[in-house]
Amino acid sequence: MRSALRTAVTVAAVAGAVLAPATTVFATTPGPAPATTAPTLSAKVPVTTTPPATTPSTVTPPATTAPATPAGESLGRRPLADGGHAALYRVATGSYLAVLHDPRGKTTGELKADGSGAGDQFGTVFVILEADGTVRSWRNPHPSGGDFSEVRDGCTVTRHAAAPFKGVSMALTNSPDGPVARLSQNGKVIATLDAGHLTALYGGARIKGLRDPIPSLQMRVHSGPIPWAGLGFPAVPEDCTTATDDEETEQATPTAPAPSASPTVRPQARTGAHTPQTVVVPKGSVAAGVEPTAVDHGLILAGGAALAGAGAAGVALALFRRRGTTD
Repeated sequence: MRSALRTAVTVAAVAGAVLAPATTVFATTPGPAPATTAPTLSAKVPVTTTPPATTPSTVTPPATTAPATPAGESLGRRPLADGGHAALYRVATGSYLAVLHDPRGKTTGELKADGSGAGDQFGTVFVILEADGTVRSWRNPHPSGGDFSEVRDGCTVTRHAAAPFKGVSMALTNSPDGPVARLSQNGKVIATLDAGHLTALYGGARIKGLRDPIPSLQMRVHSGPIPWAGLGFPAVPEDCTTATDDEETEQATPTAPAPSASPTVRPQARTGAHTPQTVVVPKGSVAAGVEPTAVDHGLILAGGAALAGAGAAGVALALFRRRGTTD
């Protein structure tokens, strides 16, 4: 029994030893791959999103508006009295535009002449744009005072002085006919002001207080308490009367009434053997529509004699009746 058991163990051991390499080879031989079950995705599957391409933000600076160029034909620059310039344009036929700049090039304003000129104060200069496109300018600081001279010719007195506009002289004349101012530059009269033209140089000069005892000429200035400075006209000589005084005297003097019309008696020419007649000729308003009346003196005398005779007869008849009654 024990021998049989030992034999069985030995056989088993030998069989195990023999079969072990084969089993190992069989185990290492790859067989068909077992079916794999795909894992079940859960409800919360992370979704991969591609971030958008980041474009660097560009900050656009505010657009700077360049000064608009006036429409029209450029006529170039014209110098101004303060060292600046005027850019001149012909907008249309007979129409001009001047864009004004100070000495640093900064725009100070503009003038437009469309059929007539224009003028105004810009900074330290007074500028005029004429109707034909001519540009003129003057520096005009407020005057601190100045000298003047006077010349008298009969009843006319003229005062000569420098004007607030640099390079301009003025002659202020006063007479019974009223004040007259003449502005001149380089020996040429550039403006005349009088009672019928109280302003000139497109508002750059004016007569102030025309009816005052002493009127004055004023011109634009760019400093001082007010934008005007001026000089008074000379007074009219005391031994001369003004036109205003004459007008007031005529208005104050009453007009004498016309003398009343009186008839004029004149003899009428004798005609043949008729007695001369007297004709009454009316004058003035009485003469309108009135016919002259002829008076016959012969008829007047005859009528008078007849009345005298009738009177005498009446007296005699009355005496006769009285005597008859008495007897």
